[in-house]
Amino acid sequence: MNTLAERLRYAMEVLPPKKIKGVELARAVG
Repeated sequence: MNTLAERLRYAMEVLPPKKIKGVELARAVG
């Protein structure tokens, strides 16, 4: 499985910065 850092980096790439919120970030890494 991906590490937390890898998932976070993936989330940062696929989601526009303005759309990154606590819930969306948690869903991406969780």
